Amino acid sequence: MDFGQEFKIPGEPRGSNRGKANFRSQVRRSPAPTEVRSGGSGSCRRQAGDYRSQIYSSRQHRPARSALLEAAADILLSDGREPTFPLLSPLMQTSLFDYDLPPDRIAQHSVEPRDQAKMLVLDRASGEINDQHILDLPNFLRPNDLIVLNNSKVFKARLRAKRGDITCEIFLLRPENERWIALAQPARKLSADDTLLFSDGTKATLIEKREDGTIQLDFQKSPEDVFALADRIGEVPTPPYVNQSKSTDEYQTIYAEKTGSVAAPTAGFHFTPRLFEALEKKGIKKAFVTLHVGLGTFRPMKSETLEEHVMHEEWIDVPEETKQLIEETKKNSGRVIAVGTTTVRALESRKNGFTNLFITLGYQFNVIDGLLTNFHLPKSTLLVLVSALAGREHILNAYQHAIQQDYRFYSFGDAMLILPPHNIPAPVPNDRTTNG
Repeated sequence: MDFGQEFKIPGEPRGSNRGKANFRSQVRRSPAPTEVRSGGSGSCRRQAGDYRSQIYSSRQHRPARSALLEAAADILLSDGREPTFPLLSPLMQTSLFDYDLPPDRIAQHSVEPRDQAKMLVLDRASGEINDQHILDLPNFLRPNDLIVLNNSKVFKARLRAKRGDITCEIFLLRPENERWIALAQPARKLSADDTLLFSDGTKATLIEKREDGTIQLDFQKSPEDVFALADRIGEVPTPPYVNQSKSTDEYQTIYAEKTGSVAAPTAGFHFTPRLFEALEKKGIKKAFVTLHVGLGTFRPMKSETLEEHVMHEEWIDVPEETKQLIEETKKNSGRVIAVGTTTVRALESRKNGFTNLFITLGYQFNVIDGLLTNFHLPKSTLLVLVSALAGREHILNAYQHAIQQDYRFYSFGDAMLILPPHNIPAPVPNDRTTNG
């Protein structure tokens, strides 16, 4: 187990009221996730997983979350057959997802050609590590496997504006009902009803400042016109740990198509025409989803616990063609391999529109079998996601191995391929239209 202790209630019949009370008491006292070994059918596992997801995505107050924990305890202890899975207490410490990275391991640019990047192959079940390169990816996939990629395209979201004598930076996030959600720096010097003047003479009115640190702007333009404005006068929003600015081509996948991201889905940087050709020759299909990367992906966790972190919504679209390819892949005993954590969240949300899905330890993956991803920042929701897939200890061990073996980290760095346990595909989802 990664954390906590195994809860056992000796001498208590499963499902008894006293057993439930003892279990709940232990859950409330636990400072870390706990693994519950009790009976339960597959539906019991799914129900408890649903409650667990609610605990971490809910914005309700702590008493409501305690009620959800009690409901999960009822489900777990009412049936006596099979499952082993984690039930997360509301006190999972963010510090458990921290690690030390030497500054010289932070990649400042992609290798050339991009498919020459290193690739650490990690077995989800055993934690076994295999050092390879991206061009070796076809060797670890099988005919009938399906890779799914995020085709969102980065736009020049960083703009400069003035309000009187004050120069500020406006970081556009996404359109909202003909207005725009953005970040501003310095936000403290701006107020509602301020008029911002951009370099080409365009004006925008600051409608409101929100509690989450964002602002709402009205450009009196359509979203398409604001995208065009940003393309003319904006800058590519490269990450703060990258020393030099990048061109749009440098900070983009070769298959980017649908404009809307303020940060690139960087796991896709590794793909070249040569790699796609090699995958196709082996009978490996590809499909696309769209998740426009925003605050939900790149905002760091500043809270002490995962429960306190609020995931911001991001817009997703999973085309019908992709859904059909996934079903065909599962029926033919193929595996669904997501390229990037944004693709994981798009697929696992299993709906179109906005999602704030926060995947944490104990999450039951419904769609993906494996993941190709980069190495992520400490205390990030992305590191939590890959830990949910492969286990925290396996992930942190792999990261330490990567540091020792001179892997390159973050957006322009090397890759990690997380393979399913024993190479067994996950089951076909019962209902691919389920909201979540």
